[in-house]
Amino acid sequence: MGAGSSTSLPPLTSPIGPGQLSTPRMLGVWYVVGCKPTFLEYEPHNAIERYTAVYKKDSAAASGDVSKAKEDGSDIDYINVEFTFNKSSFTGSKTQIDQYLYPYPPEKGMLGGNSLFDQGKTGVIGGGLWVAQPKLAGMATPIKADYLVLDVGGKGPAFDASGKVADPYNYVVVGVPDRAYAWIMCRSTSMDAGLFKKLKGDLVEKFKYDLEGWVDVPNEDGLAA
Repeated sequence: MGAGSSTSLPPLTSPIGPGQLSTPRMLGVWYVVGCKPTFLEYEPHNAIERYTAVYKKDSAAASGDVSKAKEDGSDIDYINVEFTFNKSSFTGSKTQIDQYLYPYPPEKGMLGGNSLFDQGKTGVIGGGLWVAQPKLAGMATPIKADYLVLDVGGKGPAFDASGKVADPYNYVVVGVPDRAYAWIMCRSTSMDAGLFKKLKGDLVEKFKYDLEGWVDVPNEDGLAA
């Protein structure tokens, strides 16, 4: 397990149940404003994640008309994630980490039995248990890991009358079962200080995280997505 994880606690699960998460509202540009980082995320600055859906070929949304997309994500083949940041400073070397996200359980047998999927807690369409699969040199790796959507902000319908995403989530908190890593993201380069404090507090109080190694991520004002 990663630093700060606890073997005395049961694996963390997402509190978001079936039908409670709108996948289209998770898409678009996210700014990472705080994280308990992986070893790859060294002193991140200007951290941006871009979520782009690739729809199943036989789905109504495959033509590019997102008004026909399903809110539960069941018509999505996968989500492309492009994560970029500058190391150590705003002008530091730029790193890009790509991965696939699956907003549903694509298969079992992940991580040699360590995944929540292998523990009988299979994900459900429209719920908060997703799967992440890193890419290397543009190719999928065999590594797959549980991606837990712990909290989202923003209420309302996903689509307006024109079929565009009307109210994307304005923040998201993501964790992992062993509590080794966590991320708080929002739609702008910074977050309201009171909300940020609350979400960090929730990680400790509600989700039993140890925030040793936590990093508040600085992002430049006006940072282009």
